[in-house]
Amino acid sequence: MQKSKHNKGSAMLIAIIVSVVVVAFCLSLLLVCYSLYASAVRKVTSRQCKELAKSLSIELEQELTKLNFASYEEEKLALERVSNGENSLWFYLRYNLFQENWPGYKAEYSEEQNKLSYREFTLDLSGGDSSRYEAQTSDITLCVYWKNEDVLLMKEETLLCVEVHVTKDDQSAIMRNYFTLSVSNYPSTTLSGEIDTSQALEIVNPSGYSIDEDEHWKWNFQERD
Repeated sequence: MQKSKHNKGSAMLIAIIVSVVVVAFCLSLLLVCYSLYASAVRKVTSRQCKELAKSLSIELEQELTKLNFASYEEEKLALERVSNGENSLWFYLRYNLFQENWPGYKAEYSEEQNKLSYREFTLDLSGGDSSRYEAQTSDITLCVYWKNEDVLLMKEETLLCVEVHVTKDDQSAIMRNYFTLSVSNYPSTTLSGEIDTSQALEIVNPSGYSIDEDEHWKWNFQERD
């Protein structure tokens, strides 16, 4: 009778050990599956960030390069539409580039010194594919800076860099776009009637800088990386 009880206890112990091994094996499988799933999600998120950064870069390229005004009157008429969300980056550059509080980027400077040359913006999505973009990202920012060895000599030597930063969860992507500036002179024109640009200037020129109204600016796309 004692031998029978001893065997019964051993069988129960073996059953417990087997159960523990099976549970541990199942937990290991769950851990492996979760790890594979998390890795797949990170890859998809990373790809989405890269694709979105490229898509937004192309849209910004079109915004900066499509504007080619024939006169300062046309430029003022377009400026009036900034308050509706049109071409705000182009006009921000027009009024703030080369001003005293926005120094150019210098490769020989330290990162701390060059921080003064960065202008960062949060990108608000609206219209078009904005809903699809918002589902692919949690944060979109632009970092803009310019380089010119001697801007006093020639503004056409200016190289503009527009970085698109896209972040979602723990993944991010950066797309850099490079543009060069062409500067010529507008023909002499007389503005036909009063054009109210006060609201637009509050957006793109809050410091109240003045510009050379004879200058005709045209941005030319160079490369993207």
